[in-house]
Amino acid sequence: MTNKTLKKTLLWLKTHWYIPALVVAVIFLSVASKQKAQALIDIIKSNRKNYEDAIKKIDKINKEETKEIQKIEQDKEAKIIELDKERDKQLLKVEDNKKRNVERLKTGTNKELADKLKKEFDL
Repeated sequence: MTNKTLKKTLLWLKTHWYIPALVVAVIFLSVASKQKAQALIDIIKSNRKNYEDAIKKIDKINKEETKEIQKIEQDKEAKIIELDKERDKQLLKVEDNKKRNVERLKTGTNKELADKLKKEFDL
């Protein structure tokens, strides 16, 4: 074996130590008692089933959260559109008021305009 292969093997054993331990335990228990080996296999299957159930629950929760986030984003976009429309309406009102004020100021004489300005700005 090369040094690289040995390092990889040791790393795998360090990470997955429970696999060789389970193999040794299963062999030992099967020799000692067929019933105990079956109990260990049942425990392993039970753990795997619990793991798969937990993964399914996590996936379900993740899907629900994703749907909720999408709904919030859609509501936000609708609210932004609504606010944009309201702002546009307000801007139109301001422009109309501005035009009316300018027209009203155009119709008066200079003396009337001066009086209106004095009155507006308390001069």
